[in-house]
Amino acid sequence: MKTLRALGDQLRRHLPLVISEVLLLFTLLLFDRPLIRGDAVAYFMWMASLGKDLDMDLQNQAERFGPLNTYMALFNPETGRYANAFAWGQGLILLPSFWAARLLDRLPVMRINDDWFLSLQAYPFAYSLTAMLQVNLMTLLTLAMAYALGRRLNLSAGAAAMAGLTVTWGTPLYYYSTVHPVYSHASATFVHTLGVLLFVRSLTAPAGQAHRWRWLATGLACGLAALTRWQLALSFVVLGGVLVFRRRWRELIWMGLGFGAVTWHIPYTFNWMFGSPLAIPVDALQSPAEGEQSFVGLPRYLWPVLFAEDRGLFIWSPIAALGMAGLLCLEQPRRDLALALLGIVVAQVLVNSGVRDWYGGDSFGLRRLTEIYPALAVGVGALLTAAERKGNRGLASAAYGVVVLLAVYGLVLVPASLVFDYFTTDPSFGYFTTPPSSSVANVWLFFFWPPKFDLIWPMMEHHFGPWAWTWPGP
Repeated sequence: MKTLRALGDQLRRHLPLVISEVLLLFTLLLFDRPLIRGDAVAYFMWMASLGKDLDMDLQNQAERFGPLNTYMALFNPETGRYANAFAWGQGLILLPSFWAARLLDRLPVMRINDDWFLSLQAYPFAYSLTAMLQVNLMTLLTLAMAYALGRRLNLSAGAAAMAGLTVTWGTPLYYYSTVHPVYSHASATFVHTLGVLLFVRSLTAPAGQAHRWRWLATGLACGLAALTRWQLALSFVVLGGVLVFRRRWRELIWMGLGFGAVTWHIPYTFNWMFGSPLAIPVDALQSPAEGEQSFVGLPRYLWPVLFAEDRGLFIWSPIAALGMAGLLCLEQPRRDLALALLGIVVAQVLVNSGVRDWYGGDSFGLRRLTEIYPALAVGVGALLTAAERKGNRGLASAAYGVVVLLAVYGLVLVPASLVFDYFTTDPSFGYFTTPPSSSVANVWLFFFWPPKFDLIWPMMEHHFGPWAWTWPGP
């Protein structure tokens, strides 16, 4: 009886988080699509090689995917091995889903459109289903960690939960947790948020309670984040800078040991695949054309990264600007942590501004900045908390209203952009002979003028949501 009463007390105490989790779960299921396509094939190859072959030799997977392997695993004649320019941390993180699929696929009930799924992804339905469900679970846990991070930084429960939910909806995290769940962004956001949370918990723990094993675990989480999206190694640099500023040398050493215990594998495997531990994978597989710059360079694309109509962070995810501004509202004595979180955002913006294909290819918004989620969630939560503590109910209501409005903007942009892509790229639908660019203005104009809400279900019927899981289109 006491246990039930304690559980009830905990639920009431964290009711804003429970409500946010329920809302997020509903919206995740609404646009979930269990399909391994595009870049997801590259990540799945790592998963299958590690999970089945117990090695990182991609020859078996390259042969299995055959013509579907158009750029994911390429033979490198200089090393005599198949090389994959995509980070393999995603394969490690999703191993539980792969092993679960191997068991689940033995059941007769899993014989669902085998020919169809094999033609699209080279593996049966069970493999993409379990991967999608694991990503859904990780996104739910990411929200919980963002909430815990906010509470640790003295944000109100309602503000922390609202920020975690709205930033999920208002950024590419939602899209890459549902429409393309096997891309690495949701998984990387999960481990990145874990690393930031562990760091803040260790740094703010009472004297004597921040044991060295906590700092080691923090480094391991940051290392796994870097193994999933290499540019996230910069977050370790920023967080390490906080320890240097505070002269916490012992903690820095333990965190560095954890980080190094994971990330040593990056130069080692680069050397194995590309012939150099300092290789730039894309350049190693496809040398830059004459006069073309290296894949990675100076942040020469800063303006389009932030403001391009078809990809810009502040255009597709305006809640990001609010989150960055909100970090300045974090109260003392956490101001140096606010600057560190802002530094994480700036570091990711700058490094992605120096990438030759800064737009991220086929992308919903600026997908390569999905992983700044924990910093944005804290910023939005700090802004809401500051408005609450002003004692002005109207101000607080206005702040919550703006945050919800920006979240709805991001959430509605998902079906709007999907409808735009689906019904404008095929001339047989009769809308355009030459499809317009996928700028935000064109997407909204097509979707709302005149309203085309009646196109949502025809698009979703065989593509998105539980009713379409067994019949996803290409």
